[in-house]
Amino acid sequence: MSIRLRKIMILFWALSWLCGGVTIAQSGKASRATMKADVASPEALARAVYETISGPVGQERDWTRMKNLWLPGARIILASQKYRGKAAYESLNLEQFILRVSDYYRTEGFYEKELAGRLNQFGEIASYWSTFEVRKGSPTGAFNGRGINSFQMVRKEGRWWITQLVFDFESDIQPIPDRYLRLY
Repeated sequence: MSIRLRKIMILFWALSWLCGGVTIAQSGKASRATMKADVASPEALARAVYETISGPVGQERDWTRMKNLWLPGARIILASQKYRGKAAYESLNLEQFILRVSDYYRTEGFYEKELAGRLNQFGEIASYWSTFEVRKGSPTGAFNGRGINSFQMVRKEGRWWITQLVFDFESDIQPIPDRYLRLY
């Protein structure tokens, strides 16, 4: 093995270790055209999030594509009065979120898809409410629940960015109202 190749391998190992074990090599990296289309509208941002986090067992998600969607400093917040039997509130930055879910998504297979969405936009800001369902293993796998994602977005430098995502899950005591299950 050449010294140059050995140095490159050590660099990749070090970067992987520094990122908390997030795999650097990912399958199915998005093209430049896809990444540009992802940020063209608020709806495109939401669709790209669902596409990026969904995938089969064994597939590392395209975290480069995911990072392209989010404004630096953006937050992902779980706010629930009834999450798996208890109240929950958690606020993560994107790197913390990726570290939290990366292994689970890859080892279990995870699919989240939009059931309905509603956009409110004025000028350079947008709010997009997206009702979703989660399935485990495959797109038609075991139903794992539903919820609502509330994306906050801004248009900056000719493209859209996610600034915050707040989400909550449906529960027996908090079912999703019918109005959020219809296409808007």
